[in-house]
Amino acid sequence: MKINTVFFGFTLFALPLYGLAEEFLTYYPNGKIEQIKEYSDGKQYKKTQYGQNGNIQSVLEYLNGLQSKLTIFYPSGKPKGIAIVADGEILKSTVFYETGSIKKVVEFENGKKQK
Repeated sequence: MKINTVFFGFTLFALPLYGLAEEFLTYYPNGKIEQIKEYSDGKQYKKTQYGQNGNIQSVLEYLNGLQSKLTIFYPSGKPKGIAIVADGEILKSTVFYETGSIKKVVEFENGKKQK
């Protein structure tokens, strides 16, 4: 009886661990992945969008269920731009050349572009 109690307690503890992280995928009619939404503890922490050819288009990251970072990509898969977001406002936007070097950095304060 004591062994059953220990095993039962372990099983209850382990089951919630499997439910902490979830992925939801949608597909294009051609069978390629269109979008992956990832959740942890019921809150979305990442959304990855793909083109019909399978190339990554964008990644939207969340912190505590709110948007925190958006990365968009060139067709080659290299980053084209990154935006850092807090409280629904863009704080910083970085644009890249396809070679990877920085083209432009813009910072914002209270929703307004800084010099």
